[in-house]
Amino acid sequence: MGNNLRFVRKENGLTLDQVSSDTGIPRANLSRYEKGISDPKIDTWVTLADYYHATLNWLAGLDSDENHLPYIENISDLAEKLSDNNNVEIRHTILSEDEYYILKNIHSLNKDQLKEIKDIVSKDVANH
Repeated sequence: MGNNLRFVRKENGLTLDQVSSDTGIPRANLSRYEKGISDPKIDTWVTLADYYHATLNWLAGLDSDENHLPYIENISDLAEKLSDNNNVEIRHTILSEDEYYILKNIHSLNKDQLKEIKDIVSKDVANH
């Protein structure tokens, strides 16, 4: 089984030049990694896994699990991932545009604003 580098790059609509520019990994190296001509060093694997928001095992082809997206433990982790990449996918979750906007920007809110959102949501939940 080969790695999933080409698959995930194409899945995200990216070119080798874009990935190279974004990660600092030379285009020629990326091409060799995708073709299986050479293998990335561990730090390069980590960079690529972070870049694609994928598990290292899946990206390297060690795990065939199609659900290769990393587990998101809490809202702060989710907000951080959303702020890093506008195209981040979330396991089994479809967000509306408004929900996505709120989650993407939640880390920039102060404590009073967060409390206000919590109060609004709490009232809404209580009314249902």
